[in-house]
This record gives sequence, C-alpha cells and structure tokens, in this order.
Amino acid sequence: MIAAASPYHNRPNVRKIEVAPKRVAEEVINELSLLIIVTKKLPVAQVPSDQLIPSSIFGMLTDVVEG
Repeated sequence: MIAAASPYHNRPNVRKIEVAPKRVAEEVINELSLLIIVTKKLPVAQVPSDQLIPSSIFGMLTDVVEG
C-alpha cells in the first residue's frame, strides 16, 4: 500500500508516509490509514489543488499530520 502512495512522496511538504491507526479528533479509531506526515499542515483552502492529499488512496483512508 505504501507503493500506491509513492507519487505523494515527491510533494514539497511531505516528509514521510507510513501505515498507522487512523485518528479522528485525537482519538484512534479501529482502522488503518496511510499516515502522511507533512512539514506544515495547512488549511485546505491554502493548499494548491495539485498538492492536495486525497481522503483515501486505493480505498485506504489517509491521515495528514504535521511532524
């Protein structure tokens, strides 16, 4: 599944991608996600459309966090 996310590694703000439990409002839910770790998490309105991370990749939820 990480290979499916490889096109996102080249985005300027993306630091790392890993598989991890999904978090919603700081609570872990019982589902795995692709954890996209970015240098600085921005409001969606400030991210260029070609740099947005989709809410899922090949059916696996994504979780964007700053770190």
